[in-house]
Amino acid sequence: MKLVSLNIQGGAQGEAFFKYVSQAAKTADVLCFQEVYKATRAITAHRGERMDIYNQLQRRLTGFNGLFLPVSHRVGEYLGLKQKVIMGMAIFTKRGLNTGKHFGKHVDGSLESRIDFERGKSANAAQVLELHLPEGNAWVINFHGVFWPGTKLDTPKRLKQSKILISLMKKLKGPKVLCGDFNLMPNTESIKMLERTGMVNLIKKYKIKNTRNTISWKRHNNRQYFADFTFTTPDVRVKNFKVPYNLASDHLPMVVEFSL
Repeated sequence: MKLVSLNIQGGAQGEAFFKYVSQAAKTADVLCFQEVYKATRAITAHRGERMDIYNQLQRRLTGFNGLFLPVSHRVGEYLGLKQKVIMGMAIFTKRGLNTGKHFGKHVDGSLESRIDFERGKSANAAQVLELHLPEGNAWVINFHGVFWPGTKLDTPKRLKQSKILISLMKKLKGPKVLCGDFNLMPNTESIKMLERTGMVNLIKKYKIKNTRNTISWKRHNNRQYFADFTFTTPDVRVKNFKVPYNLASDHLPMVVEFSL
């Protein structure tokens, strides 16, 4: 199995993003995307984010089945749009791959939370999908963590989100892959809490140097190297893990190959 996780920045990088997704889809079984927008018609926000990016991905990823998890119905207000826009997450699975339960769990806010990225008003969630594999059942948890403050250090909300994640995963029986944009630095207590459960931090194990790129560093006028993580339970056999550098988004993709 090959799984790719990426905060897609709403598809703001245009052709560079679509080119990477098309390339990744040739060999991937599961695509986990964060910062995915859904709207009834095409509209572009002030930084290039495409508000109908989920619909565009569905049209392009013809060999995949898409599952969208709405996280907030009110992001359009923040972006100054009259049209209703839903901010969420998406998992695309290769056709022929058997899936089971699919649901979401908020770690902060709710569907009706007003979004304001600069003032810390957010809604963040985990998207959970059960996979029925020949070797047995497994779980994929696609996660987008609290995005404010931008320091990505511990806050009460971030500590709480780790507690919610740990509680959620205890209820999921079987092997698990947890991936996404945690909006955390590696040495935070919020990350250490997850490590203490016995989950393997692949960013640490594979000595990954960064999960961000030049787009992020120029936009935020700093050189922050981390935000994204992939964790696996010990019963997941990881064959390979890499974080290739590209400019498909302001985050880098994480690619894990595994078996049970």
